Amino acid sequence: MRWKGVLAAIVIGGAAVSILAYSVNSRMALREGVKQSCVAEFKTLPAFIETASVVDQTAGLGYPELIQLLSERSLDFVEVKIAEEPVKAKAVLYAQSGWVKADWAKKPYLRLTLGKASAASCRPELKPSSGWPAPLKPDTCLLAVEVDTPSAQVRIEQLAAKRTWPRSLGWRQVVDVNSGRVLARLTSDEEQGIAWRGSAARLRRLNDVPKTIDCHAPHLQLADLLYGPRNAKPTTRAGGGIESGIATEPFRSFESMSGSGSEL
Repeated sequence: MRWKGVLAAIVIGGAAVSILAYSVNSRMALREGVKQSCVAEFKTLPAFIETASVVDQTAGLGYPELIQLLSERSLDFVEVKIAEEPVKAKAVLYAQSGWVKADWAKKPYLRLTLGKASAASCRPELKPSSGWPAPLKPDTCLLAVEVDTPSAQVRIEQLAAKRTWPRSLGWRQVVDVNSGRVLARLTSDEEQGIAWRGSAARLRRLNDVPKTIDCHAPHLQLADLLYGPRNAKPTTRAGGGIESGIATEPFRSFESMSGSGSEL
């Protein structure tokens, strides 16, 4: 009886090892699939996307990205859908210390702009823990206005990857709200509510060496495409991207294009 027990343990243990090996191989295959798709897609990205505003449906922007979009990139505003997933409920931004949350918000979106601390819509709790980077002044503040419906020209949206069986890849994409046209898309293995490395990285500047391809930070790569109409624009991207930009169409309304361009 004792030997039967040992043999049973060996058989069960062997099955467990096989299942574990299969799971590891499956994850590796998924990751390799992301890399292959992303590298190919990266070569099709435009040099830039010209827009005056963006709504992030994924709460995936980091502080440096948000601040640069509102200052260096001269966007009029950035709207963020307040996260509902349990892992990051009420999150609006990602910082190196973790999610930045708007527990006080009652509406589904925040419209963020840069202004002075004396403004009525100033939210001191949204200030970066390290302070405002130069050349922003010490009395700078993130102004937050709650809105029911976003009015940005483009939106960043996500189809989350699925890591439980059956596994499947996802994507993040930038969509022209007015036309519903997908302007840029990258395959991703990001699960819902998970932020990969790059969340707290800064966007490139015109004199920077073009970014290398990082297929585990698609939100950063896509945000890096956005430039305000008044800004000088890059002409090339890393990975042999298209040497031209895309301008968004004149704004109509978010409601008139509700559901366009999204597979979520």
